Amino acid sequence: MTANGSSNSSDQKLLSKLISTTNNQIENTPTSLKALASKAITTSNSVNDNSVQSQQAQSNRVEMMQTIFSYKAVHADELTFEEGAIITVLGRDEPEWWRGRLQNSGAEGLFPVNYVRPYNPPSQTDKSSNSVNQRPVVPTQINVAATLTWWLGLPIVKVRLGYTGRELSFLKVLPCQAGQLKSVDSDISRKLRERDFAIEELINTELAYNNSLIEVRDVFYKPMKASKMLTLQQLDDIFPHWNELIDTSTEFCHDLNDYVKNDSSDQSISQILLKHMIKFKVYRLYCTQQRVACETLQHCLSSNYRLNQLVKIFEKNTKTKGLPLSSYLLKPMQRITKYKLIVEKIATNTPISCPDYDEVVKVNNLMSALLKSIDHAIGSKDNPNRIDWFRSRLIGADKWLLDWLSDNTAQHPHDRPCLVHCGTLYKAKNNREFICFLFNKYLILTTPNYNTNGRLFEFPSTNQLNEIKWSFILYKEPLALNQVSSI
Repeated sequence: MTANGSSNSSDQKLLSKLISTTNNQIENTPTSLKALASKAITTSNSVNDNSVQSQQAQSNRVEMMQTIFSYKAVHADELTFEEGAIITVLGRDEPEWWRGRLQNSGAEGLFPVNYVRPYNPPSQTDKSSNSVNQRPVVPTQINVAATLTWWLGLPIVKVRLGYTGRELSFLKVLPCQAGQLKSVDSDISRKLRERDFAIEELINTELAYNNSLIEVRDVFYKPMKASKMLTLQQLDDIFPHWNELIDTSTEFCHDLNDYVKNDSSDQSISQILLKHMIKFKVYRLYCTQQRVACETLQHCLSSNYRLNQLVKIFEKNTKTKGLPLSSYLLKPMQRITKYKLIVEKIATNTPISCPDYDEVVKVNNLMSALLKSIDHAIGSKDNPNRIDWFRSRLIGADKWLLDWLSDNTAQHPHDRPCLVHCGTLYKAKNNREFICFLFNKYLILTTPNYNTNGRLFEFPSTNQLNEIKWSFILYKEPLALNQVSSI
């Protein structure tokens, strides 16, 4: 624990006021508490004396960065590194790519700026216990006077986060005795460090993701539109809601940037996430159309040689680092999943006494609901194609069943066929193999009219549906689910 950086006189006044207003409690306070108060004042006195020396040392310090993600070089002039590697900065030739030297191998090359963060080498006294390759612990500073307030039974303790520099106030939930302070501080500090790392990950990865969205628009979409090799409908099918994704991410980046730079901002990280959750619904629209986007792109590239060659030229652009367009089209789907993982980290490491605890829990629940709705929507999109595929390969079915499987015009949704689940079953007596299709109204048992080679059944991918010639023989009349009773 360190003093909060206030002047010597203000610390003395604050401590004197605390002691004078709680005179009876101090008489029973352990001597370690008084020693802590004395140490806080002594530390405050030494801050100003050491400030000049620390500034001189900082001016002579070599700029070093620590990687927060792994990166594999795409070009010969780039560095390959693992998470936690230390890089000495040699030059800032480009805004997004700096030149540096890896500390562990001595290799020199370019590295992406959004994959690193500033690194402060450990002090001489810490070098024996801390390896240079360990991730530096973000300091969590606990105000000494506020800590004394906690010890003396008052209800508030304030903690300043090392990365964002923000100060959080925590309501006291349980009585805390002097002997319990160390464990309480340790648990809160650990959780807040992990929460701070998760927020940092959210900010850094959002900036990189936003850059990728803009690169797709500038490197692929605009030139493809200018070439007039595709219709506007084809462009919309390949890049569905892309400009809306860019606007959503850009606004999110703006608020996250304000959160880091502006300590006086009234918005907590949970409030920022809640504000943007409504806008994240664009990911549901995109994800449900992503399959069509990939199929349209594949069809256009295979049927138009000039377009195929043009896209290959675009993919060699230095901004895209050789990644194919199809990989970029997957990024929004990957991003919405990443949001969920990061929000879970923030929620897990937010103490229950934190002022925004309820809001963080709400964000986590909303994000889970959004992911479930996306999964359901994607399944609903694929359902008709799978049902048509199954119907065209079903042998021995009566006309009424085939008509029902092809009926997508029923007025009530529950009357329309909906495939709930499918898989392989084996008869216990003779190990006979069945392929089972569970619909919303019927259970259909079939025997495979092809060699399964012992593999469990699963639907082919959308691109392979028309290529695979499997067929299924109806085993018995479909079992109506409304005639099944549970025990």
